Amino acid sequence: MQLQVEKIAYASETLLQTISALRVSGVANNVPHLNAHMEKRIKDLKDTEIESQQALVSLSLEIADLLQELEHSYYTTPSFD
Repeated sequence: MQLQVEKIAYASETLLQTISALRVSGVANNVPHLNAHMEKRIKDLKDTEIESQQALVSLSLEIADLLQELEHSYYTTPSFD
């Protein structure tokens, strides 16, 4: 009986080691796919950064124009004191 228990314990340890090796192998073999995904994600984020910077520049120019109009309106409107 003791021998059977030892064989079962050894078999379960071997199975766990095999599963662990398969997991590592699966991750290691998938590295090119992960790299490609990361490169695409980096490119997408850089594109988003450029778009955001362009939007900020556009908004700052628009705000500057509106402030100039407001300033002009303020100084050209007669006051009713």
